[in-house]
Amino acid sequence: DILGREGKRELALRTLDGLVDLDPDRANLHERMINAYERTGRLAQACGHRIALVSLSVKEAVKRAGAAARCLRSLGKTADADLVMASLVDDKARTEAEKAATVAAVEPRVAGDLVINGKWDGASDLDISLVAPDGSRVSWMGGRTDITVADSTAHDREQLSVKRLRKGNYLIEINRGEPAKSTVRGTLDVSVLGQKKSMPFELTGDRMVVGKIAVTLSSHLEPVNPGDARWLNQGWQQQQWQQNNRRRGGRPGLIEGDL
Repeated sequence: DILGREGKRELALRTLDGLVDLDPDRANLHERMINAYERTGRLAQACGHRIALVSLSVKEAVKRAGAAARCLRSLGKTADADLVMASLVDDKARTEAEKAATVAAVEPRVAGDLVINGKWDGASDLDISLVAPDGSRVSWMGGRTDITVADSTAHDREQLSVKRLRKGNYLIEINRGEPAKSTVRGTLDVSVLGQKKSMPFELTGDRMVVGKIAVTLSSHLEPVNPGDARWLNQGWQQQQWQQNNRRRGGRPGLIEGDL
């Protein structure tokens, strides 16, 4: 993450890939590499990790083999895809995997509690990052399983979304994906739990903090009509309380700070 923040994209990917070599049986590491490689257009490397995933779980083997075969065939590596299918336990599994391979992968929607839509001039390779309350970084390299990144290889825009935000303070950063050349001006359009704000930036160095987000939880009481006959029904009251609690108490309800 630090290397990625410094604009050393290739070195960051190699370092992250090296962590998989140290613990090759962890599926989540392979999945993180698949996402990172696919976001940067490195499909051959992504296919390699998809192949590795097939042998890690018998339960997931059919679905993963289908995804690996689809990836390989998109690169014209039909023979390699056939080898992946041949590694499955029986004809039934191979038939199901072939069926899965014909289904196009669903493009994830850029949506969630937090959506950042960045645009800038100068045809510069910039990356959007989010620093979470625990200090971890979320970007095109991953960092969480509920993020979506679009246009990570574009030179004038990028989108990043997080499905669910927890309570705490977050930093929104913009950093270069290549050595600094000239000043870059742009805007980050941020949507957080229904609140929206546009934040202009002027990047002269390698990186900068563009904005801060503070997410807190709040609660409040709502008046009711005592004469409403429905409130005499205890079961209905309990059902309404549960619905309201899920709707209000289960999600961050107040945004403070610099958006």
